[in-house]
Amino acid sequence: MEYFFIFLSEPLARFVLLPLLIVALGTFVKYTCQNDRHASFNRELFYWGPDLCVSGLLALIVDFSNNIGKLGDNKIYGYFSTILILLLISGTLLFVVSLIVRKRGWKESESGWRYSWWGGIIIPNFIGLGLLIIIYMVAG
Repeated sequence: MEYFFIFLSEPLARFVLLPLLIVALGTFVKYTCQNDRHASFNRELFYWGPDLCVSGLLALIVDFSNNIGKLGDNKIYGYFSTILILLLISGTLLFVVSLIVRKRGWKESESGWRYSWWGGIIIPNFIGLGLLIIIYMVAG
């Protein structure tokens, strides 16, 4: 059990695996909360892109708040500028994801409007996962 907690303290677990686990858990909760008459495993359950971006942003803010008191005066400005750049990148990518989904992420079907596979699910998820990896590489 001790090794498990040591693994959870590693940057790879904090910045990539835990956000992915949280998103997967959210997908499971969405699936189990569906009405039994209408329950199906549809593509809307795979819409993770904005969730991944927000999870990465939250992990970055939590890491910043944990480390800000531990750094000396000479390292704090470099760390702050790195975090500020990552926050700007995260915010920009979140805006890009929402723009892609809004403009190219919807298609009409027999049951109404649904997310398209490429513009609504695959590209936003790829951007969100890429952001998590960038945060892990820089802040981890």
